[in-house]
Amino acid sequence: YVADGPSVAVLPFEDLSEDQDQVYFFFFFAEEILDALRKVPNLRVASRVASFLLGGKKPDFREVGSKLKVKSVLRGSCRKSSQKLYVSLQLIDTADGSLRWSRQYERPLKDIFDLEEEIENSVLKALKVAKPDPPRAPRQRVDPKVYDLFLRGLGCFAKHTTQDNIYARQLFKQVIDIAPDYGRGWATLAYTYGYSYMYFNATDVNLAEAKRTSKQAVKLAPELAESHVSAGIASCMDQNYKKAEDEFERAIKIDPKNFRAWYFYA
Repeated sequence: YVADGPSVAVLPFEDLSEDQDQVYFFFFFAEEILDALRKVPNLRVASRVASFLLGGKKPDFREVGSKLKVKSVLRGSCRKSSQKLYVSLQLIDTADGSLRWSRQYERPLKDIFDLEEEIENSVLKALKVAKPDPPRAPRQRVDPKVYDLFLRGLGCFAKHTTQDNIYARQLFKQVIDIAPDYGRGWATLAYTYGYSYMYFNATDVNLAEAKRTSKQAVKLAPELAESHVSAGIASCMDQNYKKAEDEFERAIKIDPKNFRAWYFYA
């Protein structure tokens, strides 16, 4: 059974780079697009975990549609050089496997944020879904090399091990060293301290750093749910539950479908 209304699953994008060393980049490039689409009202987007588990190199689109209860699947293959990004995308109808929309992009790497928005708008148009009104806050733009470091950090952080959390922290520190005004970098850095305190090492240093870095994230990027989630986690670890509640509620108001906000609020 597939619910009425438009619905889509975004599968992980395939890395076509010669050395197959850009998997992390295209994994999170796909997640960035998924994350933008899930914020659109009246569009049901399957979760990243479920979509990426089913999204092998030769997925059965009917099976994906049946298991995730979506009418469409977005798949892609990508290649990145030092200066350019090549992306090929297909929107597949899960009822019969037919092609609903396809497009190939060749863009300078510095235009990656414009490309992400162009892809999001094209997918919404193909699905006949109206863009959010008012539009969501634009992404803060950083140098592609900084963005590459940021995505590498996300890749490490997503593994949720002690060592990978340390690797992620080192990468996020490099991000804010180069781009000290990048609020999202501060928020993700704060996550590494908050998670360390919760799951690995409840030291005063980790708590103090979680509070310091999340405060800076909120200062630089108050429009981001991630900033308030990081502040909520730090406040919760500090047993300041009223402030934590306020921060999680703020995050949910900004992004009602933010999993971390609801999880830690609960």
